[in-house]
Amino acid sequence: ARQKVFVKKDKIVSAMNQKGLSFYQKIRRWAKNTTAVPVKNQACYGCFMSINDKVYSEVIKGEEITTCTHCGRILYIEPEDQQTA
Repeated sequence: ARQKVFVKKDKIVSAMNQKGLSFYQKIRRWAKNTTAVPVKNQACYGCFMSINDKVYSEVIKGEEITTCTHCGRILYIEPEDQQTA
């Protein structure tokens, strides 16, 4: 069963944007399971520092990968938060 999962993972990873994948893996080396964190109350939930309005608006738009200016983690808005933003 594990082997099937690894085969599926390899297939998906090979189809991904390699630049984005290497960026993610670079952050994951030091951030472990907190590579991508939500933004709540205009604060990064990785380092719990407040993010500025410009970064917050970029996260809300979601057009590109946005990182925390303090800790470098990838930021996102959770779907229920997006409706109230």
